[in-house]
Amino acid sequence: MLPTMLTKGLRFCCIIGFGHAGLCAEAQAKAALRAGATMLRVATGAFSLSHFKELLTIRNLCLANGVLLLVDNDPVLARAIDADGVHLAESTETIETVRIIIGEHALLGMSAPLHHLPDSSILHSLDFLSVSTPVISRKGKKDTAAILSQLKICASGIPLPLSVVTGPDACEACLYIENGAAGVTLYLPSLPKPPTHEALILKMGQGLTCVPRPVLALPWRDEFGLIARLTGSEIGLNRHHTAVRVPPGDDACLLDTLRHPVVTTDTHREGVHFRFDWQTPEEVGEKAVSVTLSDLAASYAKPAALFINLSLPEGLSEETVVGVYRGIARAVSAYDCALGGGNISRGDAFALDLFAVGEGREDIFPTRSTARPGFGLYITGALGLARAGLEALQRKDAGFPELVKRFKAPRARFDAAAVLADHGVMCVMDISDGLAGDARHLAAASGVSIEIEVKDIRVEDEMTAFCRKYELSPQTMMIAGGEDYELLFACPPETFDLINKALPCAFQVGKITGFQGQHLVGNAANISSFQHGLR
Repeated sequence: MLPTMLTKGLRFCCIIGFGHAGLCAEAQAKAALRAGATMLRVATGAFSLSHFKELLTIRNLCLANGVLLLVDNDPVLARAIDADGVHLAESTETIETVRIIIGEHALLGMSAPLHHLPDSSILHSLDFLSVSTPVISRKGKKDTAAILSQLKICASGIPLPLSVVTGPDACEACLYIENGAAGVTLYLPSLPKPPTHEALILKMGQGLTCVPRPVLALPWRDEFGLIARLTGSEIGLNRHHTAVRVPPGDDACLLDTLRHPVVTTDTHREGVHFRFDWQTPEEVGEKAVSVTLSDLAASYAKPAALFINLSLPEGLSEETVVGVYRGIARAVSAYDCALGGGNISRGDAFALDLFAVGEGREDIFPTRSTARPGFGLYITGALGLARAGLEALQRKDAGFPELVKRFKAPRARFDAAAVLADHGVMCVMDISDGLAGDARHLAAASGVSIEIEVKDIRVEDEMTAFCRKYELSPQTMMIAGGEDYELLFACPPETFDLINKALPCAFQVGKITGFQGQHLVGNAANISSFQHGLR
């Protein structure tokens, strides 16, 4: 299966070109977008530097309207405008270099005749194929039945989706999709000049059941207008929370008195922490809040206020930002937190910098440095599910929805934190980088060694199925993990026995010993967790 955005993007692809008299590329792009096109490809045969600003405008229109933009045969140009990918002519020797240039997450397509597809080694490097139909004739007429039969065989026999290059015939295009194609590709400069070509494109879009865009979404431009939308009634953020005396709107936010203020910060950057082809704007916003507040849960602090700085690329639409804030609003409401304020600036990539303030407990504040030899190491819930969900997305496998949900929608464990605090547990942290990495942090802070042991732990059924399918070790997935946001804690075994009655999903993942020369010992010592800066 494919990521949702690529699946939708292949439905109706339009190729636009430069240097065509009477029909500029921007006009072609707007006509295609209004007709409901789901992907644009830029033909670069007649492209020159004089067209660069026009191409940037097209890129921004695509970004604002959620439409994929690919550049034909020029990975450097694609990288320069931050396109979604590259489409190659029939070529084999440059694929590895192209992938290095455009990055591992960019899309890579290729043209091929339907009767002569690339071999499996090339297909493995691609995300999709654009196929041209052979000229099969019978008594002087195109033999459509023979073409459809060949298309059906090819579509079922290769692991990639096919987009069929076609003319402006909506009925023929629908036949291609009915017989296995993911979508069709239309070359706009070959159509008649306006206004005829716009009517043809619109008819194609309607035939393919694409949603037209009579009014195109435009990239954000009005900072103050956007701030007014984000802080107004449209989003539904709580402006009257008891923790905030002066809500957003002034130069600073006045909080109610906090006797034990606890502060944490986190960053969420597109392409590093989230991808809009995997997550909706609402999911991105909701997860960003949960992840940030998880640090407060690990500190036994009650959330009070959240502050958010936004970095917005110039092509991003206001509606995308509003969608992110709707997710933020849901999360702050669920965690009984207030939005204290924030800031907006232009940037190269969409990013959220979040700062959270909470009220700590007067009687206890847990740290990583209080683990002692003889303690057990425990976790409040299942491990490795988010990692498996991420790998399912990377493998384009939609067959594991619960794993993907664990990656997309973690929750901050304030419920478990309350139980740990009531039992006097002093050594706590949340699992964000994976059990192996976070256990090392805890052991280093406490000056001890930790022996990880997860072989006898029950593995969730969907995790078992995923690991069996891809010949992976569930135990390694649990140890390497990442982004589970359960609470990792150390305490005497007799204390855990009491905790386990209130938290039956909690279980032991290791034991604490005196320092043995390295902080993680045993079979888990050679397993690495995620680190920024390492590839």
